[in-house]
Amino acid sequence: GQEEAKSGRVRASAVQCAGAGVARPKVIGVVDSLPHHPTLPPHQNRTSPITKIVIHHTDTPKDFTVEQIARYHVFGTSPYKDPWPAIGYHYVIAPDGTIYQTERHETRSYHVGAANNYCLGVSLIGRFLIKDYDGSIQPKEDQLPTPAQMTSAAHLVAWLMNAVNVPDIKNVVGHK
Repeated sequence: GQEEAKSGRVRASAVQCAGAGVARPKVIGVVDSLPHHPTLPPHQNRTSPITKIVIHHTDTPKDFTVEQIARYHVFGTSPYKDPWPAIGYHYVIAPDGTIYQTERHETRSYHVGAANNYCLGVSLIGRFLIKDYDGSIQPKEDQLPTPAQMTSAAHLVAWLMNAVNVPDIKNVVGHK
């Protein structure tokens, strides 16, 4: 669907970046400054090597901050969401293209269920849907990541493929 099309665009851009040789993108580390649940045990370290990179969207308005997303992951509750030890993604990309590292690579965070042990999560801030949950059509500019997000995501994914040894672009997928 639409999620697979987005991850396909990121994969295609990442292949172009990888072919040109990839330097580490500018990344702002916020791992230690984001909220962690006060009573849940922390995320465990993974016991398997990373073999997939999973692209997400935060399913939030584009003006949400990394801090707000982390707070929802840690404290947000609903019939579908239990509290988590910390943010679920390893990287979050803001609409202006800023890349934040939100978890360490060795952390088995919560973002893809049973596959968390071998997947690294990259999420773009936004709710990239044609129709919002109330059935209304979202403005065109909210249906897709910004060009800056796409550029940063492609650069990050191309670098990560080398950094964590994910050699096959087929192992860069969209969530669901």
